[in-house]
Amino acid sequence: RADRRDVYDFDKWVRHRKPSRWFRRLWTIPQSGLIPSLINEVTVVASVAAVVCAYNSLLVEGYTDFGGEYHDNLLRQWAGYMYDPLVLPKMVLPNVVFTLTSSSLTFLLAFRTKFSYSRWDEARKAWGLNINRSRDLVRTATAWTDPSRAVVDPIALQDPSFASSPGGKHFYDPQRRQYALMRVSRATWAFNRSLMRHLSSPLDEEEYERQLRERVPAETADSILTATHRPNRAMQELSAAVNALPVHFLRRNEIDREVMTFEDTCGGCERLFSSPIPIFYTRWTARFLSLGMLAVPFCLYEPFKDTWNHVGAIPASAVVSLCIFGIEELAVQLEEPFSLLPMQGFCNKIGDNCDEIVKFGLENTAETASAGGKK
Repeated sequence: RADRRDVYDFDKWVRHRKPSRWFRRLWTIPQSGLIPSLINEVTVVASVAAVVCAYNSLLVEGYTDFGGEYHDNLLRQWAGYMYDPLVLPKMVLPNVVFTLTSSSLTFLLAFRTKFSYSRWDEARKAWGLNINRSRDLVRTATAWTDPSRAVVDPIALQDPSFASSPGGKHFYDPQRRQYALMRVSRATWAFNRSLMRHLSSPLDEEEYERQLRERVPAETADSILTATHRPNRAMQELSAAVNALPVHFLRRNEIDREVMTFEDTCGGCERLFSSPIPIFYTRWTARFLSLGMLAVPFCLYEPFKDTWNHVGAIPASAVVSLCIFGIEELAVQLEEPFSLLPMQGFCNKIGDNCDEIVKFGLENTAETASAGGKK
C-alpha cells in the first residue's frame, strides 16, 4: 500500500493523460499491486474450471488426446464396451443464471466501490483541511505578533520577557517572539504528525518518535509520547503555544478557531478509521461474488467447445474472476484510506511551510525596522 501513496505534480499529470497510457497500463498488468492479493481467489476459480473440464471430458463426453484422436469417456473404456456404465450428469450451467443475477451483483459492487471511494475522499479532504488550517494558523500568528501593529494584548504586555515600553511605545522582544512563533509552528506540526501515527501501523512508532524528538523540545516530546491520546496532547501543546502569543485576546480567539478545526478533522478521521462499511454488507457482497465467480466455469464450458477438450474455459474463467474480484478488492483497499494517503508527505509539507512562514514574518519585521531606522 505504501507504493500507492501518490502525490502528483505537473509532470506526473502530463504523463497520466498521455495517449500512450493505454498501452502502458496493459504492459504493466503483471506489476499490478492488486494481482498478488487476488492469487488465491483466481487460483480457486481456475482450479474449479480445470476440474469441470476434466470431469466432463474424461467421465461424461469423451476426450481428445494430444494427437487429435477422439476417445470415449473413461467409464466406457473401463467397462470394455460390454455394458453401459453409469451415466454421470454433465457439470454445466445455462447462461441464464448470470442473466438473472448479474444486475444485482453489479449494484452491490457499484455501491460498495462508491461508498469506499467516498471514505477515501473524506479522509483526503480532512487532511487537506489540516494543511490549509496549519498554514493559516501560523500565518495569522506571525502577522498579528508584528511589533509594528497597533493592537496589542494588554495581558501579554505585562510579561516583560515579551515586550518593553520605552517612551510609552510597545515593542516585542525579537528573540522571545521568534521562540513563541516557532513553538506554534512546531506544535502545529506535532499535532499533524501525531494524528498520522494515531491512524498508522505500529511499525511507524520508531520513526514517529525520532521525528518528534528532532523537532520539538525533549520535555514536550516526552509528554506527547506518554499520552494515551497523542493528538489531543499535541493539540493541548498547540493551545498553550497560541495562548502564550502576545496578541489581543480577540485575535487569539480567531487563532484558536483554527485549533478547533483540528479537533473536528481528528474526530472525523477517527470515525473513518474505527467504523468500516457495515460488516454484513461487506460479507454478503463477498459471498454473492464468490458464488457467482465459482459458477463461471460451469457457464463457460459449452461456449469453449471448439477448444481442445474445452480447455479454453480455464484461462477465460481466471481472467473473468480476476477482473470481477479486482473491483471488490479496489473497494476493500479504499475502505481504509489512511494507509493509502501520503500522510508523511503531508506532515513534511506542513512542517516546512509553517517554518517558512515564520521566517518570512521575521524577515518582514526586520526589513520594516531597518526602513524605520533609516527614516
